[in-house]
Amino acid sequence: MRAGKVAPIHRKSHAAMNTALKLAICLVVFARGSGATTASSAEPDELGGRYERAVTIRNLEDGTDIEAVNFLEIQAKDVSSIFFVYESLHTNGHACRLYGTAHKTAAGQYEYVDAANIEGACKARIYTTEESIVVEDLDGSCQLNHCGPRGQIGKSTFDLKSRAQLDRPVVVPW
Repeated sequence: MRAGKVAPIHRKSHAAMNTALKLAICLVVFARGSGATTASSAEPDELGGRYERAVTIRNLEDGTDIEAVNFLEIQAKDVSSIFFVYESLHTNGHACRLYGTAHKTAAGQYEYVDAANIEGACKARIYTTEESIVVEDLDGSCQLNHCGPRGQIGKSTFDLKSRAQLDRPVVVPW
């Protein structure tokens, strides 16, 4: 191309643009229908309560199974933060226990950073999807200081339908 000449603009035909738009709509519909979820925001008062998930814990020493309940309790502190208590039980009775104040982010999720340990601090996020409330260990940092050797938080989910109102303040039970 000679200096001073402008390259021609290649425009897609209407048919190609319509095809691309139809594909994008199909992908969104498929993602919603397939159970794929996206994080959504919720106000502190909307999250308040106790969420539970039944689990079976294996004792590796004698091979027995024990039925237990993992839980997440949330109480609104103010318009931009929540106080939460989380406990999950794992193989041989190891547990993950996490509690504190999580602050609302610009994305409408709640983030917790463990102030007790500056280097390698536990960073967790609490958010809702269409059907669940999720506690997520953002980079595996919570496992080291808040879980037993066989425990992990990862992305721990609780069905939103499991929510029960609390008739008491949220307290740390351990």
